[in-house]
Amino acid sequence: MKYGAASLGDTRPQVDEGHVKAAQASALASYEALWRRRFSRRLRVAATFAHVAMRPGLAQAVWPLMQRWPGVLTQGARLSGKTRCAPEAARLVAAAA
Repeated sequence: MKYGAASLGDTRPQVDEGHVKAAQASALASYEALWRRRFSRRLRVAATFAHVAMRPGLAQAVWPLMQRWPGVLTQGARLSGKTRCAPEAARLVAAAA
């Protein structure tokens, strides 16, 4: 499966003028769906941590937990997918080896 801009293709498909808008709309929908699959969880986890940090009462309540279990942030990064390599990067590393 291709990701990112590569999902748009190496060559432009041959479409007649009447179908250009439909082809563009289809490419956009595919790219948006891919983007959501890859980043929506990361954004939700980051937003949750940000909302906790921005609320003094909540941050004060959570701070003792963070001191006791500092790995919570690392676990949050793992759950959100931030610790996994992007598929494109993994392919580039494999190709260079």
